[in-house]
Amino acid sequence: MLLVAAILVGTVAFPAIAADTITVNLNGTTLDFDVQPQLINDTAYVPMRVVFEAMGSEVVWVHDTQEIIAETPGRQVILQIGSNTMRINNVEFALDAPPILVNGRTLVPIIAVAEEIGAVVDWISDTLTVEISKDMRQAEDPDRAVIFRYGDSLINELQYVTRYEFEQIYLPNIVYYYPYDVAEYMDNGDVDELSAMLAYFWAELANEIVWSDLSYTADVDAFYEMSDEEFEEYWMQQINRVYRVAVSQHIQDIAIETIGPNTSAVILKMSELGWFGLSNYAAILLDEEFGFQVFTLERSIDDGENTVYALCFVNVEERGTINIIENSRDAFTSALRSLIEE
Repeated sequence: MLLVAAILVGTVAFPAIAADTITVNLNGTTLDFDVQPQLINDTAYVPMRVVFEAMGSEVVWVHDTQEIIAETPGRQVILQIGSNTMRINNVEFALDAPPILVNGRTLVPIIAVAEEIGAVVDWISDTLTVEISKDMRQAEDPDRAVIFRYGDSLINELQYVTRYEFEQIYLPNIVYYYPYDVAEYMDNGDVDELSAMLAYFWAELANEIVWSDLSYTADVDAFYEMSDEEFEEYWMQQINRVYRVAVSQHIQDIAIETIGPNTSAVILKMSELGWFGLSNYAAILLDEEFGFQVFTLERSIDDGENTVYALCFVNVEERGTINIIENSRDAFTSALRSLIEE
């Protein structure tokens, strides 16, 4: 079953206002455009290049394919004129409205250039202003950012930590502490319930990661002065940085299948971000004799030119490498079959 193959990206609906009256601010700084933001069918469009370059991306226009590509370390965003599909690291997202070309500039729905890359968008009707908030802080451990190739932004770092801990800690703990639930879903082929369970624990992990970050960087005392509604709104803005990306990017597909006479498996297809140490595939095996086991196919050795992928085992006490295999689903499942036949 496709868990998150395509996420519907909404657009911000605004009242009918003349295009030249709209102001766009990024973290409090007003952006200047040579082609002004426009309202088309109650959807706000802004020039993509200006916004993404202000966020630190390199932006390239490909005339032959009518594509605009924005890249930062660890993330590539591709949109195409007239297409309702946006690609982020090769993961497709459905747009309500396609990008358009106006006077040589690519204009996109504002939400498409903001929320899906970890920003928050607000419309202030009194001043006719689009406020984009984007955490531009650098990673707390720049050396690790270089080694693991996820770029030097704090948001990438938080996403990396969430993804890594989900694969290496949460998956084995889920089957350790909730074996009967997982076994029931696998026996019944209930991918929906299993997907919901994994999404719940990812959200729990994301809460933990974001709260840990806020504990060090935010004015925690100010939280106690907020009303319940204010704190809930603030918290959802913060958790959106990690949790939303989990839903829209990291787990692409979940399948339950039989890989041996007495063994069934949950195969997770994880998005390939090119970040060292993360898994492209993960599997929960349930064997009648040995019980639950968790395996991953990890990006193991990466010197920038050559990449090696390793079949690894993961449990609540330890992890380790079994052997080197190809980076493919067939190679992964074949290796799992070989293990249970030994």
